[in-house]
Amino acid sequence: DQVNLEVLEGEFFSILSMEEEAKDALAKILFNFKKPSSGHASIYNFDVNKQSKDVKTYTSFISKEALFPENLRRKAIFKKTLNFHDLELPEDYDELMDSFDCQENLKVANMDERERRMTSIVNALLVHPRVLIVQDATRGMNPIDCENFLSRLKDLQVRENLTILFLSDDLSIAQRYSDRIAYLHEGRIRDIEYLKDKQSKDKLLKVYSA
Repeated sequence: DQVNLEVLEGEFFSILSMEEEAKDALAKILFNFKKPSSGHASIYNFDVNKQSKDVKTYTSFISKEALFPENLRRKAIFKKTLNFHDLELPEDYDELMDSFDCQENLKVANMDERERRMTSIVNALLVHPRVLIVQDATRGMNPIDCENFLSRLKDLQVRENLTILFLSDDLSIAQRYSDRIAYLHEGRIRDIEYLKDKQSKDKLLKVYSA
């Protein structure tokens, strides 16, 4: 509702909200699965509605649900993604697979929730996107996997100037990794916090309810 935002290139920008529908709507608008009732959205000056194909060539998405055809193996999923981007296997493919504990011949039907999540992460990072949109992907992730994933994102942000839009309800993760945080409540941006300029006052915050 009247959302007005600009995310800078190479920034780790988090949007924090307890509202699933609001985060879902933002993600769907950016990938042209949903159209806004008014206004517009763009990524690198490409209109996400009129130039959706251009946007998707350099933008990756990691969602809260890793949905893939049940009959496919990991290798086939990754091949389809690379073909869409007209890319060959990247030099860091083996390292990426090892880092996220992925065996390429595992079939989707035989994957547990963690294996599907790791597949989704590798599938998104495989193409070395310029923009990465992450929607609640760390929810339910074990601490080791979460640390590994977020450390990788911060490394890519520095090394490849990756722009990260992180949609989440996890305050502690957002405050630890973000450059800026926008707080979304009842569909509106209520505040934007600059983490780089923030000084710690050793305060303890207790949240008793949503």
